[in-house]
Amino acid sequence: MAGNNAGPKQPLDRRSAIILAVTLLVVVLFALGCLASYRNLFDERQAQARAEAVRMLRAFEAHSMRLFDHADSYLRAMRAYYDVQKDYDRWERFVAEVREPKADLFAGIVSIVDREGWIVYQSETPRAKLKDYGTVTELDHYQYYRKHPGDSVFVGATRIGRVTGKQQFRVGRPLLRDGVFDGLIVVTLLPQHITDFYKSLSLGANSTVTMVTLEPKLIARQPPAPEALYDRAIPNLKENFGIDFEREGGGTVLGIVSPFDQVKRDVFYKKLRSYPVAVVVGITEGDLKAGLADSRRNLILLASAFALISLAVCSLVLRLVDKNRLVEDASARLQTSQRQLARVNEILEARVEERTVDLRASENRLRKLSRAVEQSPNMIFITDRDGVIEYANPRFSQMTGYRLDEVLGQNPRLLKSAETPAELYQDLWRTILEGRDWHGVVKDRRKDGQAFWASVSISPVRDETGAITHFVSMHQDITERKLMEESTRLAKEEAELSSRAKSEMLANMSHELRTPLNAVLGFSEMLLSGVFGQAPSPKFAEYLKDINSSGLHLLELINEILDVSAIEAGKMILSEDEVLVPEIVDVALRLIRPRAMAGKVRLLSDLEPNLPRLRADPRRMKQILLNLLSNAVKFTPDGGTVTMRARRDEAGAMELSVADTGIGMDQAGIATALTKFGQVDSGLARRHEGTGLGLPLAQGLVELHGGTLTIASAKGVGTTVTVTLPASRIVA
Repeated sequence: MAGNNAGPKQPLDRRSAIILAVTLLVVVLFALGCLASYRNLFDERQAQARAEAVRMLRAFEAHSMRLFDHADSYLRAMRAYYDVQKDYDRWERFVAEVREPKADLFAGIVSIVDREGWIVYQSETPRAKLKDYGTVTELDHYQYYRKHPGDSVFVGATRIGRVTGKQQFRVGRPLLRDGVFDGLIVVTLLPQHITDFYKSLSLGANSTVTMVTLEPKLIARQPPAPEALYDRAIPNLKENFGIDFEREGGGTVLGIVSPFDQVKRDVFYKKLRSYPVAVVVGITEGDLKAGLADSRRNLILLASAFALISLAVCSLVLRLVDKNRLVEDASARLQTSQRQLARVNEILEARVEERTVDLRASENRLRKLSRAVEQSPNMIFITDRDGVIEYANPRFSQMTGYRLDEVLGQNPRLLKSAETPAELYQDLWRTILEGRDWHGVVKDRRKDGQAFWASVSISPVRDETGAITHFVSMHQDITERKLMEESTRLAKEEAELSSRAKSEMLANMSHELRTPLNAVLGFSEMLLSGVFGQAPSPKFAEYLKDINSSGLHLLELINEILDVSAIEAGKMILSEDEVLVPEIVDVALRLIRPRAMAGKVRLLSDLEPNLPRLRADPRRMKQILLNLLSNAVKFTPDGGTVTMRARRDEAGAMELSVADTGIGMDQAGIATALTKFGQVDSGLARRHEGTGLGLPLAQGLVELHGGTLTIASAKGVGTTVTVTLPASRIVA
């Protein structure tokens, strides 16, 4: 009996082992399939997230370009207005009018600084308070234009404003006079305008958007960084992380640790065209995996359910070896299939919903871009490669007078003015067909034939393969600015013509003025010396001395007027030779010493040993020193001191300075003293003769030598006038 029972069970055990092994193999294969599906979902999500990051980077770039283009247009308008209008109150009104359309963008402060660093205008600030602020020569925007001459845009880091108390950053442009730095205009912007835009776009929980200068320093970040990091340069980005903001088209760096919060992210960055600013998007791996948690949980549940079902089926097969086994197995497989189909249906519905949300977000972004173009204050139109207009915004009709249905399908040459040279259009088409942006100024023509000036920017549009398919053209109406520039040019030419005529007249009067004056001086000296016989009586001699002294003073005045006129007319010619500085200083001191002794003023000299020779006009150098020493003695009271110094500075230039302990001047007095015929109002000065030409003449002669004349003075302390001649005039 025992042998009979053992016989039938053996085949059942082998079959059970085979069924169990097959069930386990199916479960393992299904689990591997689920793992592969999850990996594919992760790769797809990662690619989508990175593509979205690149799209966001482009959106941030476009938004930032519009921001800085608005600020730059504002600065250019202010600069053009400043060049022709010097009235402080009119600046205030002009600033308010230009700033009003973009009031939410600006922090409220607009400043104009002269080339010496003094604030000559600041919005909403009384003019009398400007001098209390001192100079801004230590600030980054002033230092930037001293180190980088030229007409470029400056963008500074975000910091707390001393007037507004809010976070703000500066954008500036230089004031140029004949291509030389003559000051700057600065406007402060609110970084909140940038971060508000960043907040409006969907980012991951730990992803970031950052705007930085090229130093680099922070301008704006979402989420915000600690305030202590905003005005601090981020060191060694290129060496440590491989981030190069100057790279064409930007770049991507994967898996770097942020210096702000020590979080590892994939970084996408790009520098703004025409501005020293870059935008950066950072995405964490956690954000890449966002949205996969449900898929992973569902796959795990599906695999677990499948394993449980498989084990249940296996158990049924092992227990039911009779005819009911096949029916139950089929029923179990049917139920499994139904559950799988239901789960697949749920997954598909979730994906459809997610895709619908993405499409709605894309539609919203496109709607925003469309409104921005439609509502732009500039004329914008799009053409195909052949120049056929396919789109024009409403501003096109307002500026040109053409209805939109009149220009669609037409060529932009309908705006062409005969006054714009053909070479300009040839350069335009050559540039954009090569795939580069074109910028310029053209004179267009409206439908009624009236001409207008426009600042034009044209950019190519490329498809996925990089081929150019369309061109986008933006025209900004600058007619008023051009008329203002032309008016300024004509006024300047008229003033220069008047100045030259005056100077030439004075130069031509030299002979007529000097000849009779020399006769008066000669005869008065002859009468004093008794050449004609008996010596004059004391009273007569006193009159003759007065005549001679007045004549000499008048001759000195005429000489100074003629010298100033010659300089203004460009007719002053230097007779250059090698000059020993100690010799000309000694001659000047000997000539001025009688006047100093009469005024009880001590003359001192402090010359650096072994001074080199100069290449200069000896007579004019003595004239410069005599004018400076004469002024110093004249305005120094009894018992005061006048010191003549000479030395070489760190750059190798020659410095000659005259310092006195006289009455001194304020800034207004210095400005008056440097104007022709300017007299500083002082009781002491009224006791002495003076023409007001000494300092302007000395300054003109110094500038003819390529040097500079600067004045440092304080009332009641004294004055120091410094003449600096460039190192190129040093004779080795």
